[in-house]
Amino acid sequence: MADFVKAKIADAALEKEEIAFSWQEEMEPLLSLTFEPGRELSRAYRYIRKRQWRKAIIYLDHLEKKYPYWRELYFAKALGFEGMHVTQRAVRYFRKACERGEPRACRKIRSP
Repeated sequence: MADFVKAKIADAALEKEEIAFSWQEEMEPLLSLTFEPGRELSRAYRYIRKRQWRKAIIYLDHLEKKYPYWRELYFAKALGFEGMHVTQRAVRYFRKACERGEPRACRKIRSP
């Protein structure tokens, strides 16, 4: 339980930090040069939770260049396209995530 609380606190702090981002920082995000996939992906999920689909996709496009084989990234991108009602692209990214072993993506593809 303590890990969950720490994660929520860290997520809230990052969200507070992101509120001050300029429009350019939102549209052309700078990615960390360090290897921090969880922290970086959490930003995309914050956009998804806020239904800021386009921001999420733009950010994930940049992350995809850094982490080209990451199944979780493809799943998040599929959720973004699903939220935008761009069904064909959502299915394509759910398939990519499933091919890389993401069980939630495989379930999404199989369910009507």
